[in-house]
Amino acid sequence: MDILIVHPKLTWRGAEKLSVNLASALQSHGHNVAYLTLFVESKGIPTGIKKVNLIVPSLYIQKILRFNDLFFMLFGFWVLLFLVFKNAKKFQIINVHNIPSTWVGAIVGRIYHKPVVWTVHDVPKDISWKHKSSIIEYVLWFVASSFIDKLLVKRIDVVITQCKNVANEVKTRYKKETRIILPAVDSIYLKKIIGKRFFSNTISGKFVFLSASHMHFRKNQKTIIKAFSKFSKKVINSSLLLAGDGPDKPKLATLVNDLSLEHKVFFTGILSENRLAKLYESSNVLLLASIEEPWGLTPFEALAMGTPVIVSKFAGAYETIRGKGLGYFSKPSINSFYATMLDVYLNYEKAKKVALRGKRWVRKNMMPDRYAGEYELIYKSLIG
Repeated sequence: MDILIVHPKLTWRGAEKLSVNLASALQSHGHNVAYLTLFVESKGIPTGIKKVNLIVPSLYIQKILRFNDLFFMLFGFWVLLFLVFKNAKKFQIINVHNIPSTWVGAIVGRIYHKPVVWTVHDVPKDISWKHKSSIIEYVLWFVASSFIDKLLVKRIDVVITQCKNVANEVKTRYKKETRIILPAVDSIYLKKIIGKRFFSNTISGKFVFLSASHMHFRKNQKTIIKAFSKFSKKVINSSLLLAGDGPDKPKLATLVNDLSLEHKVFFTGILSENRLAKLYESSNVLLLASIEEPWGLTPFEALAMGTPVIVSKFAGAYETIRGKGLGYFSKPSINSFYATMLDVYLNYEKAKKVALRGKRWVRKNMMPDRYAGEYELIYKSLIG
């Protein structure tokens, strides 16, 4: 089959990883897959993108869209529409991901009579100013949650998501049924890591917590830092690593300084897949404290490496982590996270056994081959 995957941006973040994992897995199954995006970031890009044909605008336009938020807001949709319209005719399936690719797919699919699949990573909803990092982001989500979105999504043939929580949001907003398909983890997390462990000089001999995600209000790293502050007073020989980047990083750095944690909390920046895999392996526990998270891929990447996880009850991943008994969970509050962190530390042998069960489960149920196979069945049903 000829499949066009469309995602507005190709960055190191979770939704982009999922879309690249899908494209790479489908390509490995012998399909002709292209990944169309407006720009590609320079750090932490999923390794699987090397396996597929990449469709992007000129380097000049990529640079403007990447570094100028206002330009992206005003012209990103139109550039994406042009690129998809120009290329979609030679593909049998259009698989869109984040907005505005959803709208573009609905329009172009209608023009060319092509089936369109939407892999949902986040459902637009009413927002408040405090939940956004800039006026540009606020305006984008304000438009994304408008009637235009509902109108265009009605023209999409199949909607796919990773968990029941998001499926319910889709049904409430769009009155559409969804297919639930567990995503795949990148194959790099399924291999034995060779070589020196990343950050080994900093964390050697310490009990290490890791948070690996976009630094944004919704990800709630401030709760992780404050919970760790309490934990570190009980367990002096401990560290917290914060991997990633984002608009909240300066605030988080200030918080670390205010709590006098400069020698215990470390910012790693954006990491390559290989370095992130080493960091999972080097850490004792992965933390995800989101106050709103449609899915959350990092707990499953960590489990694939055999690392115990603590996830927020407000993360989509909680549904699977709790339901399958793969890890620990907590309310995304300081005291609750602190109590769970301490419990895992005091009963770490038990936590490692739970993580081993999680590792086996992930390697059985979140493999790229299975992921591609489930999408293939849906694609075939659409094109006959």
